[in-house]
Amino acid sequence: MASLHRITTPQTQRSPIILEVGMMFVKVGFAGDSAPIAIVPSLGRLPNGNLTRLFGPMRLAQRMEILTTFLSDLYFKVLLCNARDRKVVVLLNPFEPHDIEKALLAVLLTVLEVPGVSLVSPHMTIFPAIGIIHTGLIIDIGSVTRIIPVAHNAAIVGSWEVLPHIGFSGLVRFVKEGLSTGCDIRRIRLPSDDSAYSEDSAEMSSIDSIESLKQSINVEELCLELDFPPFPDINRLTVEAGEKRVELRICGTFLEKIMETFFQHDLDGNSLPSAILEVILKVGETSTSFRWAMMENMIVVGGVAAVKNFLPRLNAELSVAARDSSFVEKLRQPKFRFVSTQKIPTNIVGWSGSQRR
Repeated sequence: MASLHRITTPQTQRSPIILEVGMMFVKVGFAGDSAPIAIVPSLGRLPNGNLTRLFGPMRLAQRMEILTTFLSDLYFKVLLCNARDRKVVVLLNPFEPHDIEKALLAVLLTVLEVPGVSLVSPHMTIFPAIGIIHTGLIIDIGSVTRIIPVAHNAAIVGSWEVLPHIGFSGLVRFVKEGLSTGCDIRRIRLPSDDSAYSEDSAEMSSIDSIESLKQSINVEELCLELDFPPFPDINRLTVEAGEKRVELRICGTFLEKIMETFFQHDLDGNSLPSAILEVILKVGETSTSFRWAMMENMIVVGGVAAVKNFLPRLNAELSVAARDSSFVEKLRQPKFRFVSTQKIPTNIVGWSGSQRR
C-alpha cells in the first residue's frame, strides 16, 4: 500500500503589532508600516465614567481593569484584528514603575491571549530608525525629558539623566496654572454688524461664562501648537454667549513665558542645556572619543522636539552654557551637531525603528 503523506499548507506570517506606551500618548500600528495607525491619549475610563491617566498612581487590579478596556478598544476599533492572531512588540520606557510592565503583560498574555510579547526600550530603537550612526546622545523631550548616551547601540549605564520638570507634562501644568491670567476676552462681535466691536471692559467682565470658557480650552492640544518667537496672540475659542459672540484670546507674552521654561534654571541651578553638558562630561571621563561623538551625534526626539525653532534655540543655549566656568576648561571649542531624523517625525522615531532591529 502506498504510503500516505500529510499535506500541510504553510501558515502565513502576520506582521506583529507595535505598541509604544507613553505617559501622555500611546502609538499603535503594524510592523512594516511607515507610521502608526493611531496616536491616542493615554486615558482610560473608570467604572464611574470619569477619565484617568492609564499610568497614573493606582492599584494593580484597577490598572489591569482599565488597560483591558483600553487595549480591547484598540484591537477592535483601531487595529480591526483579533488579538490572538499577532505577536506584540511593546515599546516601554525602562524608567517607568515595574507595575506598569506587570499590568501590561498580564492583560496582553492572560486576558487578550496574544501569542507573544517582546519588551523593548524605545530609546534603543532610535538609532536603527536613522540607520547611519550607532553612537551618540539621545535627548528625548516627551512627557518628561530624558538624556541617554548610547555607545554602539547600547545605553551607557549610570550616565542617564531625567528632568521631570521639563517636558510636555510640565508644559501642560504651567499652562493650566497661568491660564487665568494668560488669556482674556478682548472683542465682542455683534451678530447684527460683524464689523462692530465693543472694547468696554465692564461689559466684557459682566459675561458669566468667561471662566468656564477658559476651563474649556484643551490645554494638551494647545501645547502641541506652541512655537518659539515670534509669539502672536492666539484667538483660541469663538463661542456664543447669549446674543453676543465671544472670542477668547491667549496672549503671546504668556506663551513666550511658558516656552522659556525649557531653558530656565531650577532651584538647584540646573537647566536642559547644563544637564546635557553634564552627561557629555560624565561620558567623557571614560573616553574622549565618546565625548566628541556625543556632541557631534545629538538626536532630539519627542513631541516637543517638533516645535518650530526649538533646535536652533537649543543649539544657541548649549553654546552659551558651554562658556560657563564649570564647562569651558573641559569642553574646549565644542561644536554641537544635531542629527536629522530625515523624513520621520520626531515623535515616532522610536516606533519606526522598532521594526528594524
